[in-house]
Amino acid sequence: MSAQDRELAVLYWKLQKKVHTDPKIRGYLYELTQQLKQRRIRPTALNDVGLELAMDNQI
Repeated sequence: MSAQDRELAVLYWKLQKKVHTDPKIRGYLYELTQQLKQRRIRPTALNDVGLELAMDNQI
């Protein structure tokens, strides 16, 4: 995973956390998900980044 892909994955998890309190973010999250699909970032890679962020208490 490139550095830019990782940044997108981190942004995904931060938006995912905020979408529950601010529904306006849902549109951004949808667009980001489309970008992740275009870049062929797999869900397992997203989960790995999410687990790493959770272990570091960043999300």
